[in-house]
Parts: sequence; C-alpha cells; structure tokens
Amino acid sequence: MPKAALSLAGVTLAALLLGNAALAQSGPESATLARPAWGFNPDTRCPELHTADDGPRAVVRFKVSPYGTPSEVQIHTSSQSDALDAAAVKCVERLKFQPRTRLGDATPVESWQEIAWRWRVPPAPAPTAAAAVPAAGSATAEAARFPRAGASGPAVVRACTDAKGQIDGNPTLVTSSGNALIDEEALQIARESASYYGTKTPGGAGGCIRLSFGPESH
Repeated sequence: MPKAALSLAGVTLAALLLGNAALAQSGPESATLARPAWGFNPDTRCPELHTADDGPRAVVRFKVSPYGTPSEVQIHTSSQSDALDAAAVKCVERLKFQPRTRLGDATPVESWQEIAWRWRVPPAPAPTAAAAVPAAGSATAEAARFPRAGASGPAVVRACTDAKGQIDGNPTLVTSSGNALIDEEALQIARESASYYGTKTPGGAGGCIRLSFGPESH
C-alpha cells in the first residue's frame, strides 16, 4: 500500500479512536440538544407540556442509549416549580430520542442529551373543600347534639312535684351519662316537661320520680 494511503488510514484511525475516547468521557457537561424519536410525539404523550427555549422552564438532562432509551433522568436547571420539574422528568421517561452517531461511520452511540419543558396549560389549583353543615334533624345533627364520645350510659334525673302537681325545685342529676352535653340536655328536658309527669294524688301529697335520658349503655 502506498505510504500516502497508509498515512491517511492512520489519521482516520486516530480520529476514530479520539472520538471514541471523547464519547467515553462525555458526561452531563457535554450534553447535546435532545430530539424525540419518530413515533414519540411529545404533544400526544405529554400534552400538558411544550418544549421551551426561554422563560420559566425545567431543563432535563439524561443519558440516551444507542436505541434511543433515556436513563439517569435528572433536573439540570429547575423551573422553581416542583410540579413542573416532576412533570418534565416523567415526560422524558415516556419518550425515546434520536441517538447520537459516531463520527466516521454514523454508528449510534450512548450520549448525554438535554431538553427544556414548560407548561402548555398550567394546571388549575385544587379547589378548597368547604366544611359540610349537617341539615337540621339529620342523624349527623342529632349526633352533634348528643355526642356519643365519652358517654357510658343514660343520664338519670330526679324530679319532684308538690301537692298540686307543679315542679318543686329544679331537677337534679342522679347519675351522669359520662357526657356533659347529654347531662345538660337531660336536665333541660326535665325542667320543661314537668307538667307531663306530675305526681298529684287524691291525698294532696307530692312525690318524686326518676327519668332516664340519652343512649343506653352497651
């Protein structure tokens, strides 16, 4: 083989070896612009995002295999929005990309690439849930009126009447239900219902009775 041809072959081989060494040492610092592979349209696979050149954007860097598969996906420049950064990473993981080719024979090789994303349409803020107000007479409203928590049984109230069947003094709590609200309700009902439990007798003597209010003990 002529010396000129040998020299040219040596230069070409040296260039290929240097190129391979550079690719082997390449890292995130030498990332190139990523281009989605044919059939992996970001508009359909990541409809909430759009590629961006400026403005608020999340720049993602990742390694692309000779087959176009991304790996080691990471945020290189944050958009200062956790939601956008997370969406950008997920979008890259859904796609494939055009691999970098080796100089000289166009063989696909592994390389670092990057792409920037911004919101196409920013997500709407989540609505704030309003506190539900129980309707009057509903089971929830009744439970609020007579809370079960802390109750150990019914409230027992003692009420007395005079010779005319009128309430004599205020009803008194004999046995607590274990719940202050139930106890107070029981005393109130006993005061307001005295005319229904009067103990008037032919001899003109009054008397006392005991009334039970609230849930039964279990």
